[in-house]
Amino acid sequence: MLRISPEFRPAYDPLLRMATVLGRVDVVAARALLIELQLAQPSRLEAAQALRDISGASP
Repeated sequence: MLRISPEFRPAYDPLLRMATVLGRVDVVAARALLIELQLAQPSRLEAAQALRDISGASP
């Protein structure tokens, strides 16, 4: 339901920001959240980009 619901957008944006901040202290948790966001809204590219950014920043 979340995948097709336009009402998910208000939740997506704060979760994306949270994952970005979380990536500074817990990369594994941030990746998990970003993957879930990507699965929930595959048409939005922000989670995929953030996932690439976090993956590129890790050792």
